[in-house]
Amino acid sequence: MGAIDPAKTTGGRSDQDSSPTFDIDSTRADYVAHRIHARLPQHVELEDLVSAGVVGLIDAFNKFDRKKDVQFRTCAQIRIRGAIGRQPQESEVADELGMALASYRELVNAVKGLEIDSLHEARTDNPADEELVYIASSPEDDPLHRSMRSELAAVCRRR
Repeated sequence: MGAIDPAKTTGGRSDQDSSPTFDIDSTRADYVAHRIHARLPQHVELEDLVSAGVVGLIDAFNKFDRKKDVQFRTCAQIRIRGAIGRQPQESEVADELGMALASYRELVNAVKGLEIDSLHEARTDNPADEELVYIASSPEDDPLHRSMRSELAAVCRRR
């Protein structure tokens, strides 16, 4: 793909018609997404960040003003970061879940008191070295404890 060159366009549109005249070079969005992804938890999908970044890149192209003394690259980077870091609105989440906004708000209020914690725990500063952690509420609920107890009972029955 070719890079976006706003200097060769007029506000993202050609002079002949109103159709877009650009190829999107998503390497800028890709670069920013990779940098942000490195600082996020492992469950955040890189592809989601890149997609949001491309939306920001398109937005930057559509809103870029050649008359201002700003390079397109700078403008694009700001728009890409903004698109990746923007939190979804309640209505967007409700739509994605296929719920009415009122129902979504009821659900959010119902689960507000719940605490959600990660089942992943980093052993080192390297996020790739995560391990799954299970914290049982009592020793009897611990899968390892139950397994050992079951094995002990089986050995005792054999004797």
